[in-house]
Amino acid sequence: MFCIKNLWPRHGRKRPNAYALGRDDTPVAADQFDSQWYLQTYPDVAAAGVDPWVHYINHGRSEGRLPSRNRALAWEHHLWRGGDKLMMPRLVHLAEALEASDHERHYAAWAIARWYAVNKNWPKALNYLQQFQSALHPYPAHAGPYLLTLEAALQCGHLDVAQWAMNILTQRFAGQADVVLAEANLLVLGMGGDKQDGELNRRRLDIINRFFARHRLCTLVGGDFGVLNLDSLRSAEQLAIKGDNSAPKVSVIIPAYNAELTLATALRSLCEQTWRNLEILVVDDASKDTTRQVMEDFERNTRLRPGLEIRLLHHERNQGAYAARNTALAQAGGDLITTHDSDDWSHPQKIECQVKALLRMPDKVGCTSHWVRTTDGLHFSHWRPEESWVYRNVSSLMFHRSVVETLGFWDRVSVNADTEYYYRLLKVFGEDALEEVLPGVPLSFGRIDNNSLSQRGETHLDTRFYGVRKDYEDAARRWHARAESPGDLYLPANPSSRPFLVPEAICCEGKLVSGLNPMDLAQQSGYFDATWYLEQYPDLHEELVDLFEHYWTVGFTEGRDPGPGFSTSGYGYRFPEARVGNLSTLHHYLAVGRTQGVEPLAEITGRQAYRPGALNMLVCAHQAGEYLYGAERSLLDVLSSLNKLGVNLVVALPSAINTDYVEAIRSKARAVIVLPYGWWRDGRAPSSVTLAQFKHLIERFSIRAVYTNTLVLDEPLLAARALNVPTLIHVRELPYRDVALCRVLGTDAGSITARVRELADIVVASSKAVEREIGARSSVIVPNIIDLTRYRPLCDQDAAGDRLVRIALISSNLPKKGLADFVELAQRLEQHAIPAVCVLVGPENEHTRDLQIRQKSGEIAKCLQFAGYAADPQEALTLADIVVNLSHFQESFGRTVLEAMATARPVVAYHWGALPELIEDGNTGFLVPFGRVDVVAQRVIELVLNKELRQRLGRAGRRRAAENFSGNTMLDQLGIALSMVTENAHSLQ
Repeated sequence: MFCIKNLWPRHGRKRPNAYALGRDDTPVAADQFDSQWYLQTYPDVAAAGVDPWVHYINHGRSEGRLPSRNRALAWEHHLWRGGDKLMMPRLVHLAEALEASDHERHYAAWAIARWYAVNKNWPKALNYLQQFQSALHPYPAHAGPYLLTLEAALQCGHLDVAQWAMNILTQRFAGQADVVLAEANLLVLGMGGDKQDGELNRRRLDIINRFFARHRLCTLVGGDFGVLNLDSLRSAEQLAIKGDNSAPKVSVIIPAYNAELTLATALRSLCEQTWRNLEILVVDDASKDTTRQVMEDFERNTRLRPGLEIRLLHHERNQGAYAARNTALAQAGGDLITTHDSDDWSHPQKIECQVKALLRMPDKVGCTSHWVRTTDGLHFSHWRPEESWVYRNVSSLMFHRSVVETLGFWDRVSVNADTEYYYRLLKVFGEDALEEVLPGVPLSFGRIDNNSLSQRGETHLDTRFYGVRKDYEDAARRWHARAESPGDLYLPANPSSRPFLVPEAICCEGKLVSGLNPMDLAQQSGYFDATWYLEQYPDLHEELVDLFEHYWTVGFTEGRDPGPGFSTSGYGYRFPEARVGNLSTLHHYLAVGRTQGVEPLAEITGRQAYRPGALNMLVCAHQAGEYLYGAERSLLDVLSSLNKLGVNLVVALPSAINTDYVEAIRSKARAVIVLPYGWWRDGRAPSSVTLAQFKHLIERFSIRAVYTNTLVLDEPLLAARALNVPTLIHVRELPYRDVALCRVLGTDAGSITARVRELADIVVASSKAVEREIGARSSVIVPNIIDLTRYRPLCDQDAAGDRLVRIALISSNLPKKGLADFVELAQRLEQHAIPAVCVLVGPENEHTRDLQIRQKSGEIAKCLQFAGYAADPQEALTLADIVVNLSHFQESFGRTVLEAMATARPVVAYHWGALPELIEDGNTGFLVPFGRVDVVAQRVIELVLNKELRQRLGRAGRRRAAENFSGNTMLDQLGIALSMVTENAHSLQ
């Protein structure tokens, strides 16, 4: 049988697995259950037409479904995958948020405590676990929080708390091995006695032995004189040997490297096994210590019982644990094969239990047992706090020889090949091919060694979430998935080529890869940076997604970048053919562009010639998407003016998604550089890679001033600061009046403005309102401008005959632009039978689609029309006789208002922000108190019914635009800014 199901654990699924949720067998309070969320999250329930609460109680809870949204799950998911700087503050806030549900607060506290425990900050871990001491319905409801509370309390010396946790474990989780192991820990640490106190050790063993006896396993004794540690454990009785000469022979493979201190314990525990026919193959992988001598001494000094043999094998050069396993596997004579680490101990009946399980179930091709991690002194724990300390031991996998004939050998890497073999076996033989023997019973004790590959450096166990282990697991899973027959997954002991790409850190043989998977190439290229990707794209923060898979399947099609070293859109701009097909532009670069010497970041030659002796300025824009708005159009005006002032411009763009925008910038610049950079946010550290990139640009082009088009950038300014280059920030925001901006940046307006003053030598303010709010020492007002030659007056095309007067809201169609107020305005006009239509001009999005649905159902006025996005402002304004601005944040300028004035359209707007600097109330339009849609309606009706008034206000508005917002105004003000740059340059020298 060949099973095509993909069985590898998938990191980042949108629906968490049963463990991640924690099997919640505790009733949920009614106010903690969200019916609407439940139906949206689990559409199968909605499709079945079942009452959501009834489904949750009867089925959903046991299936691991959530009763309501739990942001902590996604935040913890990203916490372990490189997002700790972003996610830890959120989890801390959530754990303390009174408005959050109990499930969210409890799980956030559990996530924080786990993080601190792994990082050995026991006081902080214990602090957050206090929530569980008062929780009526704790979540997660498994033993994990109490095991961790006991461990943290013991580490901090709080024996009362440790005893409380022990009491809860005994009451709620009696019968679990974890409770027994925790009691043993508490006994030795809680009593404060000598760890080698004979009576104390006897009591510890009694606790552990009661559990083994409950499962009909032999009990254990320690060493002489009351010594109790991992190396002293032995059977308390002479055990009968099971199986006769005809019983299956088991080959146990032990790879050993520098194991002189632990190997004897592993060998002794295997020699005490109760299964008769046992072959132990020990492979010394060219150890540098006395491992080989220990092996030989043990063999020479050990009297082997009948049916037991030890075979010693040696490598002349170090090749790694799995290569050593392969050496032994090639010579193994057993009917069944298993492995054993050189630093672990196994219960005397472990092999017997596993063999008997396979004899009872001939349909199984293999089995595994469970284990627990422990120190030499038998202090039990887990490297990462989980639901249980006891879990499946993949290294205990025992399988029939027929499996070897089908699958071959282990992969020749330094870590995780046992897990790969386990899932390879399931892929070929099916999900039910393996049996777990005595689940929850630790038949092995795994020694905690801080110097092992699992506990140090780039191969640490935590890299299974973010790093080389994850990259390896993902690549192996893809290899399994593309196999069409079992033969495709056969591995020789030492193949001439690799079946899939793996990180060099765990495989240094340099063999060619047959059938290279594009995803593996991209993921392991070094260009994908999960931490950067998460920081760059906040929309993913509450999604349980694998970040690389998101980039590969969705992100690159949206123009997202994999990391700071490669620009998806920039490369696609230079190589349009790379955007054809289903593969990412990153793959095209790795497979084609790199071999041709193409750089991963796009540098596009501008159309402006270099002016010797002129000021070299780096201008940094912010993200521009498919549609251009005021900030982008204003930047083009700024670039044109700087050109007229004789400045040599190098422009940095974070993306090249909008090719028309790139071309427009090229026409005004000496060079355009596309490199990924994003907004600064509280808690987001500047990218060292991006900082280095900007420093390189500044030095390479001899930049003497750095100009950012918005206050939300930081890396170019920090690079300029490091090189003593003057900085200008063009501030187009009013932080104290923009709650949404503060929320996005994760901080308050005071911090934002203080940061601007810190990083800017000169603040270029878009209006007097902005200048007042920032309060910088050196500032100049550079308002948006209008080229009247591109805007013809539209007064004479006003409503005529039967055509209704058109009132337009021209915006990005986001709620903060006043969509709800515009809908209410349309409703009021329709109620009063005013001969007008309300036209929404802007891109289609979820908000406009919702409005259209509501309109069809009769909820909102029929006079509301949807015109879509207009790329050219003049085109947009041909749809309007009157323009309204109803923003729910204070505009820092109001470019749409200026464009309306240029086309002689009267404007009705709220009286706040910078709009009073544009509109003269009663002369060029009307200013209305914020939120007074009724007054807006009165002014609009007045204009609709009075064509002469519309035309008079429109003509006055065009005159005001010509007098105060022409190109000369920007030239004059930017000239002042450049003179200030010169002064600052002298002060920095």
